[in-house]
Amino acid sequence: MAKYAPLLVAAISGIAMALQGTVNARLSQKTGIWETTFLVHLIGTVVVGLLMLFLGLGAVRFDRWLHIPWYLYLGGLLSVIIIYLVAVSIPKVGVCNATTAIIVGQ
Repeated sequence: MAKYAPLLVAAISGIAMALQGTVNARLSQKTGIWETTFLVHLIGTVVVGLLMLFLGLGAVRFDRWLHIPWYLYLGGLLSVIIIYLVAVSIPKVGVCNATTAIIVGQ
């Protein structure tokens, strides 16, 4: 069973991605695509900040941040692009088609 745990974790991640895309698409219909992208990242930042603060997860080592190559921070930019494009595509082509296109793109 333990050897299959990483696959189970990956499957749960896939479910979360599909749910996130659906929820973000619905939110963007209520607020707008840029507002949705902003809200998703704001809420995520608050949640991670609280986890770090109250559960002691991660170590805030700002001194390390200065020595990291700039291009390694592009994940933040990619996250904005991904959230935006998923929220735009799902209402137009549906969750199944959008998810299939995402997997093909990967």
